[in-house]
Amino acid sequence: MEQIARLADSCEKLKTEEAAQILLGLDDDTLARQPADQCNSIAWILWHMTRVVDSFIHTRLRGIPQSWARDGWHQKFGLPTRDNGFDHT
Repeated sequence: MEQIARLADSCEKLKTEEAAQILLGLDDDTLARQPADQCNSIAWILWHMTRVVDSFIHTRLRGIPQSWARDGWHQKFGLPTRDNGFDHT
């Protein structure tokens, strides 16, 4: 249980406002740029991070439905409800 508490605490420390301030000056090209063939873009990494929190923290630890499916985000991205970014690269 201590590991779960530590993971949840780490996720709580990632503040949306702080991430927004960091990204504020970046344009779409910078967000979408892959530094190398086997690297993901900043935009993809942020999407994946939110999917991990939504899937693992919300569903498995807190017992609430994923925002991805519940709020129709999968449709907005044109991806299946079960997509979490694994095996994309």
